[in-house]
Amino acid sequence: MGPLKPTRKVILEAAAFLCAMMFALAGTAKAQDKVELYGGFSYLRGNITFQQENNPPCSPQCQIVVAPTIATQHPNLFGWEFSAAYKFVPFLSAKADFGEQYGSLSGGSVRVRTYLFGPQLSLPGPISPFVHAELGFAHESVGAFTNPSLISPGSDTSFATALGGGLDIHALPFFSVRVIQIDDVMTRLYQGRQSEPRVSAGIVFHF
Repeated sequence: MGPLKPTRKVILEAAAFLCAMMFALAGTAKAQDKVELYGGFSYLRGNITFQQENNPPCSPQCQIVVAPTIATQHPNLFGWEFSAAYKFVPFLSAKADFGEQYGSLSGGSVRVRTYLFGPQLSLPGPISPFVHAELGFAHESVGAFTNPSLISPGSDTSFATALGGGLDIHALPFFSVRVIQIDDVMTRLYQGRQSEPRVSAGIVFHF
C-alpha cells in the first residue's frame, strides 16, 4: 500500500482541480452526448497470496512437521474492460464498469473479474481528462499449481473499489480515443487486502 499512496493523492488532487474547472466552464460548455460507451485492452498487476509447504522428506516414522509459509506473487494479467456512462450534466456521469483479466501463476490459471459502479467527472473538450470513484465487487479464481509444495488459494469474491482517471482525445463527433486510464483497484480477497494497479486503453463512442 505504501508505494501507491502518492498515486491516490495525485488522483484526489486532480479530481479537486477538475471540479473547479468544470464549474468555471459549466456556463459556457456546449451540450454533450448523453451516453458514453468504452471498450479496450487492460492490464492488471495481480496480488496473490498462497501457502508453501516446507516439510522435508523423511521416513514414515519421521515426526518433523514444519508449518507452511505464506508467499505473495504479482502475476501480469491481461484482458479487457468495458464501461457505460450516462451524463446528467456535461461534466458529471453515472458509470458502470466491467473488466476481466487472465494470466497464470506457477502453472495455475488466474482470472480476475470486476463489477464496479460510481460517478465520473470529466472536463468537456477536444482533450478530455476525467476521474472516477467506483465500488462494487471482484471475483478471483486461481487454478491448481504444478508445484505440489504450493497450495492455490482457490477462488473468492469480495467487495472492491477503484479510484482512478484518464485522458480521452476526440477524433470524430461520435468517437474518441482513450489514450490511457489508470486505476488503483482495492479488494479484500481470501481475508486479506489487495491493492492492484490497472491500466487500460481503447475507444469511446458517444451518443
